[in-house]
Amino acid sequence: MKPCFWHFILSMGRTKKQEPDNLELITGIIRDIVDIVEAAYQVKLNTETWDYRRFVTHIRFFAQRMLQNKQYESTDDEWYQLLKDKYRKSYNCIVKIADYIHDRYYYEMDREEMMYLMIHIEKVTRELT
Repeated sequence: MKPCFWHFILSMGRTKKQEPDNLELITGIIRDIVDIVEAAYQVKLNTETWDYRRFVTHIRFFAQRMLQNKQYESTDDEWYQLLKDKYRKSYNCIVKIADYIHDRYYYEMDREEMMYLMIHIEKVTRELT
């Protein structure tokens, strides 16, 4: 990924209170999740697309929520199950991501987060598979 793109992504929504350590940590989380997706789909994601940019932005906000130990308030189990059944490969990828997050950061990814990431993964990989 181009270095200026990482700078752009990380600078979005940055506050003066945000510490550089968190930026490095968030950058690592983004890279690791992108690597998991690329390995699961055996593709190289196109970093020039809007879908990719939205995907990375979502991961960044997820990482911020995770570091603050916050989660979405509600979960729509019906939507989650629908997406899980329809996008089986994205679901399997999300399970790998959730396992990585749990094992590395001791954080349980909720279904709502998994649902949104499934949508992003589906969009970012749809033309590559």
